[in-house]
Amino acid sequence: MYKYRSILLDMESRIRNGDLTAEEFLPSEHALAAYYSAGRNTIRRVLNDLASQELICKSQGRQCRINKNQMSKRAAVEPEVRLAYLNILPLAAMDESPFYLDIFQMLSRQCSDRNWALDLISICDSNWFERYSAYPYKVAFTHNCNYSLYSMQDFQRLKQINPLIVLDNISDHPWEYTINPDHRATAALAVKHLIANGRKNIGFFCTRQLHTALYKPFAERQEGYELAMQEANLPFSEKNLCFISIYHLNFLLDAIRRQKSLLHEFDAIFAVTDLLAVLLTQVALEEKIKVPEDLSIIGYDGWKIAQFITPRIATVRQPAHEIAMKAFDLAIQLINNYDLPPQHIYLPGTLIPGETVCYKKS
Repeated sequence: MYKYRSILLDMESRIRNGDLTAEEFLPSEHALAAYYSAGRNTIRRVLNDLASQELICKSQGRQCRINKNQMSKRAAVEPEVRLAYLNILPLAAMDESPFYLDIFQMLSRQCSDRNWALDLISICDSNWFERYSAYPYKVAFTHNCNYSLYSMQDFQRLKQINPLIVLDNISDHPWEYTINPDHRATAALAVKHLIANGRKNIGFFCTRQLHTALYKPFAERQEGYELAMQEANLPFSEKNLCFISIYHLNFLLDAIRRQKSLLHEFDAIFAVTDLLAVLLTQVALEEKIKVPEDLSIIGYDGWKIAQFITPRIATVRQPAHEIAMKAFDLAIQLINNYDLPPQHIYLPGTLIPGETVCYKKS
C-alpha cells in the first residue's frame, strides 16, 4: 500500500512540475519497476490511477505518454504559490517511512485546497538542487535532516535554502524552523497507560545497532519512559533497560529469541517501535506467556499494519496530521512575513489502546 502511494505521489509530482513534458513517452513498465524497486502489478496500478486522472494516455501494446490536452489545461491555471518537499530517502525506499509519506500527503491536500503546488523532490537524485532552483519556491519542507545521510555538498545546499521547515529534526544543526514529535511526552503517555492498568514491573525494550550511538528519537523515548516511572514512584534500574543489538532489522526476531528469558522478568513492556512490539508478542506467545494477562506490551508509532494482526498492538500514534497542519500554518506565516523569528514546535502523540494491554488482576 505504501509502495503504491509513494510511487503515485512521485510520478504525479514529476508530471505536474514538468520533468516529463507533454506527449513524452514514459519508461516501460519493466524500467519503472526496476527504478522504484516495485512489482509490475504495483506499477500497473499506478499507471491506471494516472490514466484515470487523465495525466497520461494508455494504449494497448504501446508505452504510456503524457496527456497533452490535460497538461495544457493545467498549464493554463498556474498555481498561486509553489512549495517544495525535499525527501531525503531514495524513491524506492519511500514506502519504508509511512510517517513522512502521510505528512507529505496531508500537505499536498492543503496545497490543493488553495490552488498551490507542492513538488516532491528526492535529495538522492543527483540533479535535485537544479530541480529545486528551477522554480521560485516560497517555502521548502524536509524531514529528519540527519547530516550523516547526505554528502557534504548536499548538506551545504540544504543550509542555503531559506525558508526551510524541518519536520522531525534529529540533527544538531540549528535549523530556524522545526516541527517535531514530542518523543518524551508520547513515550511517557505509553508507560502511564501501562501503569494505569496496574503494571509496576515495566521493562524498556529498544533496538540499537552495534558500535553506534543510540538513535536520538529512541534515546528521547527512553527519557520519557524513565520520567513516567519516576512520577509514579516505581522502582527501575539498568535491569529494566533491555537493548537488542542488531546489524539489520531482518535479524531482529532471532535477536529477540536469544534474549527471550528477559520476557519472564516483567509484567509489562514498553517497546520503542511497533515492529519490536509485534515480535515481542510473538516470542512471548512462543514462551507460553499470556499476552496481555501475564505480560502487557505497548509499542510506539501507530503502525497501521499492527492494527490488523491478532492481538492488535497497543501503541501511541505519531502526530503526522498535527505536524502537517502546523507546518502548513507556519509556511503561510513565512510567506506573509519572512522576518518570522525561529520556532521549534513539539507535538505529542495519541494513545491507541489495542489488545495487548489489560488490567492486571490481583
